[in-house]
Amino acid sequence: MNRVCSGNQLGMHSCQCPSPSILTPSGQCKTFNRCEKNHDCDLVAICSNTYDGYECQCPPGYLDVSPDPLRLPGRKCTRLINECGTNKHDCSPYATCVDTLESYLCYCNIGYTDVSSRYDLKPGRRCAQSMNHCANPLANSCDENADCVTLPDGYTCVCATGYVDVSSNAKLPPGRVCTLQTQCPAQPTDLVFLIDGSGSIGSDTFHKEVLRFVKDFIELFDVSPQQTHVAVIQYSDLIRHEFDLNEYSSVQQLKQAIDGIEYLTGLTRTGAAIQHLTDEVFSERRGARPLGSGVPRIVVVITDGRSQDDVMIPVQIAKMKQIRLFAVGVTNHALDSELEMISGSKKHTFHVNAFEDLNARLRSAIQKVTCPSIIPSPILPPMFHG
Repeated sequence: MNRVCSGNQLGMHSCQCPSPSILTPSGQCKTFNRCEKNHDCDLVAICSNTYDGYECQCPPGYLDVSPDPLRLPGRKCTRLINECGTNKHDCSPYATCVDTLESYLCYCNIGYTDVSSRYDLKPGRRCAQSMNHCANPLANSCDENADCVTLPDGYTCVCATGYVDVSSNAKLPPGRVCTLQTQCPAQPTDLVFLIDGSGSIGSDTFHKEVLRFVKDFIELFDVSPQQTHVAVIQYSDLIRHEFDLNEYSSVQQLKQAIDGIEYLTGLTRTGAAIQHLTDEVFSERRGARPLGSGVPRIVVVITDGRSQDDVMIPVQIAKMKQIRLFAVGVTNHALDSELEMISGSKKHTFHVNAFEDLNARLRSAIQKVTCPSIIPSPILPPMFHG
């Protein structure tokens, strides 16, 4: 850039660089590139020189979040991320994610209710299915003596007038165990799972449904040396003690042992397995507490109900020895008539896939049969005074 020369009254001349350029040591006028020198544009921003300075602009794909984006743009740029497209969001699996300029929004899908506020969450983070659980008894786990109350995110159960709610003693939500007794404490129990490992069950069902159910179900009991003891017996045309009543004393130990169970396969001899229960499994040498101790003996038989031997006589013998049987059907071809023969009642017969909250239903039934019986007060003859 050329210098501008000017004279004064004394006839002296001087040359100066026009603003904003300055004179370099080489005698040339130069305007410095401010974008090459110090500037406060964001590292990813585009810096453009102007006559009196420079300008900053966030590039495409970035959002300008500068403190003063109108007067001083491009000082802070943040990358635009499609959280919805990249699955980097916390929307409920039952919600639709909508990308916005600065973030994203979540909207519960049709047929679901947004209950996020109940959990101090942003909208669309928790969506509950909008179904009436109370309309169908199979869709809720309320006690038969409880009222089902519909909530936005499901339902709750309330014991009917005259009944006592003892659900907490079975580690269940309210209204799952309602009794006429004033109390029904958690009882010491000898609990045996008699698992059908025959070929008709199938390896996939055995591991994904049967063993999963057992692991989940034992969490509803107070497993300890003084309270609940648990044994698992698997049968087909063979009988295998996976572990006896006196082997493990905590839920964690039981779960680890269950994880190690291998599928037997073979024929289905449910009658022989039940007979084995009465003869061997509930013996004191196998860890069962004496019959006279008052500790309930509970057996959960998990089968498809298609035994290849007689079931009726072994079941009758088991009941004579105060063994209470519950039947849980697995597979889509479970035979209801045999399941009810084993349990002796529809109330004690369950299906893995037919009920919601199967664990709560079965636990409630077991809690009821193990409640201490009410001993009626003796009726004394009237006293006569002479």
